[in-house]
Amino acid sequence: MIIFYKQGAVLSPFYNYGMYSDKISPEEDYEVMKIYVDGALLKGKDFSSQEWDRLYLSLQRYLDKDSVNDDMITVKNRLLRKLHAGRFENLNAAFSGTIPATGFQHWYKELVESLTREDAHNISIYKYKYKWDGNQLKMSDSTMLMNISR
Repeated sequence: MIIFYKQGAVLSPFYNYGMYSDKISPEEDYEVMKIYVDGALLKGKDFSSQEWDRLYLSLQRYLDKDSVNDDMITVKNRLLRKLHAGRFENLNAAFSGTIPATGFQHWYKELVESLTREDAHNISIYKYKYKWDGNQLKMSDSTMLMNISR
């Protein structure tokens, strides 16, 4: 056992007592995004972790694109050009708000169909808000974020 003055007791490279010693209390508010395909809820347990990340994170990144600071993208592109790596500038387009909704929706529909191995006639994405009342989570609000239909 090795003891670090600032970081606590370490029993092996895998366990640091200080990392797991505090009680984790529930938050007051939670937001959950749910994806429905033809009325059926997609569940993470039905996909590999990589597939679920592709479904969930690509959607989350697209929906969050408007909150990205465009000035930061401009600075990043300028830096790429100075490093003679300007060919990578197009990778920033996904975060600059320049992708039209129809382009993303077409791409996302193809992604869903490839991972579920079924035709998707209707894909609905909702955001649910939950509140912790001290005993359980209770839904407080829901919003449709996107609907992709044939």
